Amino acid sequence: MRVSRRAESELIWQDQVWQIPRPKVAPIPTIVDSVVLEQLKPIPQREIELEVDLFLAPGKIGKPGERPLSPYVLMVADSDSGFILGGDVMTAESSLAAMRASIPNSLAKTLLQNRAVPRRLIVRSEWLRNLLKTLTQSLNIELRFSNELPRIDEAADSMSEWMRTGRLWIE
Repeated sequence: MRVSRRAESELIWQDQVWQIPRPKVAPIPTIVDSVVLEQLKPIPQREIELEVDLFLAPGKIGKPGERPLSPYVLMVADSDSGFILGGDVMTAESSLAAMRASIPNSLAKTLLQNRAVPRRLIVRSEWLRNLLKTLTQSLNIELRFSNELPRIDEAADSMSEWMRTGRLWIE
């Protein structure tokens, strides 16, 4: 930090090292609709592995004359086939924490809609892993961390290309 001090009639500048504590991150309270959870429990678990990620989508959304919002996409993809089970568009309209708190419920609804309780979920962010811990424990789903989610990345790249150009990119 560059800090000044007054010495007689002039300012003298000095370099100082300051230790600034990391901000405390408040836990995000998550709620999964109990009805959805109870409907998921009897669905037999399948030997599938799903990739789950939340990413910022290109573009802005909102009404004309109002402040635009950045869209986020919660995407769920089968890691073998690349089939997209869900792509929920979300915004941080009230707050980023509130949007993140809704993720477990959104994922539970996607699983119920597809009648798919996977053996394993793979995520690439620690905060997402922490958010999904309670849901995955309730459904006996293994939760793993990976730096790479190839099926999500393929789908996100294709979606971005389509949004920018109107052309769908498929490998």
